[in-house]
Amino acid sequence: RITTDVGTSSAAPLTANWERADTHGSNKLGTGMTESSGVFTFPSTGFWRVDYQLRCNSVSVDVRYIFFGIETSTNGGSNWNIISEGAVNISNFMSGTEYNSSAISALIDVTNTSNYKVRCRFDPSAYIVIDGHTSQNETGLTFTKLAET
Repeated sequence: RITTDVGTSSAAPLTANWERADTHGSNKLGTGMTESSGVFTFPSTGFWRVDYQLRCNSVSVDVRYIFFGIETSTNGGSNWNIISEGAVNISNFMSGTEYNSSAISALIDVTNTSNYKVRCRFDPSAYIVIDGHTSQNETGLTFTKLAET
């Protein structure tokens, strides 16, 4: 999960303030993923499910769309492709802070742990805040190994 809010109006990957969930009974089972600047590396080959949960807010404007996606690289991070994408909006802005959230997932057949990488990105139509928190999951990724290849 990301630990702090990220405010932006530009399309970009989430690159900073990542931590493994470690509160209220959260933990990893087995060897966990490694992360560097928002790029995640798998600890072993096999079929992996990746879940991306996004929560965001707007304080000042209607936001027509916030596209968010799971990107994969099969060549060590040189090239990235969207494998799964979702969208939310924040409409009918009245006053105060308006929120929206959604989740997407992808199934990835990891055949080489050096080359296969994952990251998540977002692309808003207007300024938004992507919500992060250090003791609860607001925006983040969950990796589940389903089977050996």
